Amino acid sequence: MQEKEIYYELFEMYKKRVKSKHLTMEAFIFERKSGYELSWAAHRIADRTWNVKGYFPFQVYHPTREINAPMYIDRIIEQWYVVKYIQTVFVPQLYPLNMACQKGKGPFLAMDYVKIAINMMYEKYGTDWYVFQFDAEGYFDNFNHETAKHLFQEIGEEGYWIYERIVDSFHIPDGYAAMSDADNKTNYGVPKGTLPSQWTGVILLNELDWEFHDNPDCDFNIRYMDDGLNFFHTKEMARKAYEDVKEFLRVNDFGIRLHKRKTYYAPISRGFTFCGWRYSLEKDGTIHVRIKNSKKKEMEHRLKVMSDEVRTGKMSPYKALKSREGIFEYLSHGTESKNLMKYMRRQYPISLYK
Repeated sequence: MQEKEIYYELFEMYKKRVKSKHLTMEAFIFERKSGYELSWAAHRIADRTWNVKGYFPFQVYHPTREINAPMYIDRIIEQWYVVKYIQTVFVPQLYPLNMACQKGKGPFLAMDYVKIAINMMYEKYGTDWYVFQFDAEGYFDNFNHETAKHLFQEIGEEGYWIYERIVDSFHIPDGYAAMSDADNKTNYGVPKGTLPSQWTGVILLNELDWEFHDNPDCDFNIRYMDDGLNFFHTKEMARKAYEDVKEFLRVNDFGIRLHKRKTYYAPISRGFTFCGWRYSLEKDGTIHVRIKNSKKKEMEHRLKVMSDEVRTGKMSPYKALKSREGIFEYLSHGTESKNLMKYMRRQYPISLYK
């Protein structure tokens, strides 16, 4: 690509970012020299001398994890790169029920598909069927760099070198994958929270999604990042799927392993949890979708803090009400959230008037 073309594309991506993001201090500082920064970035991409400047770590909670964010200019470059190269090549290949990080998808659409699938299974088998659910332990912390880079060669030489620079700019030396490969400790792990990492996670198990889809024993399969959900008629079919996933991960050398506690197969009578919601099926076909207890406690804590801060003048009631409406919008997707929301309004009041 020509330097001028890259510059204009980066500039357009920067404008979109400014429109959609709050102006942080980092963004404000970048704004003052944006022309120079974007021009220099375009030059380094054109002559292939660009490298990731580094990351700054910070903690997020619920669940607690460390995010490693790229510098502001690198976030623009990585967003441009994902849209121009990764999405162009891989989105047409993705399994339709691969639900994470894609426009028009997400956890609520996933919920709709799951409820439809439960109804379908009930019509075919009643309550005599099985759920197989898998989850990767430390998904992003243990990606094998070489396997990921091999997968992304399909992007083509023009864009592939950028992916190499991004992947090789970060590693997790104390993940289980690195600890089991003492000679290659820098070959595992990608930063949580970056767009290239998210899309690596979306794409890495795409072949497995299609294998489930093509398996005549599998009535339904859906995946949200590393959380896979699959429905089978019999226990033996579900058990075989469990063994197949373990073999798939071993043969492809992804670096990741299944989470022992979160990977299981069981009759639908036990219910299951997917994307923060607890699903259960009654003998009469009634489907219950309830918020997971840990998520409910997290929401109650947030509401209590907001209620206290409004009462003491530390938070604007308008801001608190907007945040609460976001929580209630999330809860409204459950089948039995009405009474919970009524309780939360009463227990953690937020008033526009003192």
